[in-house]
Amino acid sequence: MAIIDDVVDTAKTAAGVVSKKAVEIYDISKLKLKLANLKSDINKAYQAYGKAIYKEKSEAEVAVLKMEIDDLLEEFEQLKALILESRNQCACPTCGKIVSKDDFFCSACGTSLINKKEVTEEKPEVSESQEDDAPVDTESIVIASAENETEE
Repeated sequence: MAIIDDVVDTAKTAAGVVSKKAVEIYDISKLKLKLANLKSDINKAYQAYGKAIYKEKSEAEVAVLKMEIDDLLEEFEQLKALILESRNQCACPTCGKIVSKDDFFCSACGTSLINKKEVTEEKPEVSESQEDDAPVDTESIVIASAENETEE
């Protein structure tokens, strides 16, 4: 009976993983569909903008069309970022190549992908009483003062 129970538990676990992955794929597919619809809307807006310019419409009408295109493009970029986020990816700030968020360097251009804020070293807090009891590192003080003298 123990073997059957193990098989059933393994099957339940596998079904849960498959179900979770299917939901992720479904969500990404919905986002991609929205992205495709936005591309179509952007193209239509560009066509309307081009027609307005060609027909020499008023500047106000052209400005409204331009704002519509800008809004669509902003929404498009937000959806692209959402898809990358759901895939644990990001774009290289230098070349734009899509890379994993776990990567330290871009595979295309070599740019460091480590956020400078995350790399800062955290110093442990030292209370005043601990500072008084702490041993003084005289060797580093002597080296530092010698370096300062050579620079002068």
